[in-house]
Amino acid sequence: MTDLPQLPLDRVESGNSAVDRVLKVVLWWMDSEHNPDSAVYGLITVGAVIATESAHAGSAWREVLAVTVVLVLYWLAHAYSTFLGRRFTEGSALGLSSAAETAYHEFAVFRGAALPIIAMAVAALFGAGSEAVDVAGLVTTVVVLLIFELAAGLRTRLTGLGLIGQLAIGVGFGVAIVSVRSILG
Repeated sequence: MTDLPQLPLDRVESGNSAVDRVLKVVLWWMDSEHNPDSAVYGLITVGAVIATESAHAGSAWREVLAVTVVLVLYWLAHAYSTFLGRRFTEGSALGLSSAAETAYHEFAVFRGAALPIIAMAVAALFGAGSEAVDVAGLVTTVVVLLIFELAAGLRTRLTGLGLIGQLAIGVGFGVAIVSVRSILG
């Protein structure tokens, strides 16, 4: 198995501005050596799960638990499908260490999903009702998605319309996620 990711300070030009510091943290969170695509997938998925779950009235903690359980199942399904697919494409044999390595690699789904789930849990801890807990998770999902898009755009040195276009993709996904809640609610 690989080591935990280190802060990739060398991937960002040195600087002390707030944008530089935020970009460094985002790049660490999305570390390209540790499956950033699954982290983005996890973020979008948790937003969709929160939006869907919010259509069903329940307690605040039930909302947090339901979203977390669905994400655990999603991660296991993602890891299993990756592992099974690899056995087809590579012809590799079933092995515990290979399965564990795949599960660890695909755990990146939780890097993306973690912040919205944490936001929901914090809201529930402070006594928020299920509606407010869901909103906290959805808002966090959309904000983090926009931060990821901004960081990706800045990392590739986009400016002007290119950067705005990159952010528009995040806005589009955010609108789609929130629309699920509106359609079902």
